[in-house]
Amino acid sequence: SHVTGSLASHGMVVIAPEHRDGSAPISFINNKDGSPPKVINYWNIQHYPQEEVYQNVADSRNHQLKIRLWELGLVHDALLKLDNGEQFTNIISDPRYPTPLSMFASTLDVHSPGRIAWSGHSFGAAAIV
Repeated sequence: SHVTGSLASHGMVVIAPEHRDGSAPISFINNKDGSPPKVINYWNIQHYPQEEVYQNVADSRNHQLKIRLWELGLVHDALLKLDNGEQFTNIISDPRYPTPLSMFASTLDVHSPGRIAWSGHSFGAAAIV
């Protein structure tokens, strides 16, 4: 998107995660053993709940929010590991070459409080608040 591209053009590291909470048209989770990936299909949650189904919609959104917060925690952990130079085992790369992520070792200012900015759009913004 324009916002992520603009931020990156100013030297910020931008991560736009693909949430696996059913909000994307389709998503895949690769298996470590090489078996076919798990498919996460779209999950339609009403935007304008009727009074009689409000609790179901609220429960569904809360479940979705919990998944997103867990994923954002994983992103935070990955940023810290990336700066610490730790190797990731779930990267598809050519074993003859170092992963491109190694260039970020000791270059990210992510260990000081307030140095990571979070933002989102629509329900993604709700996850940040």
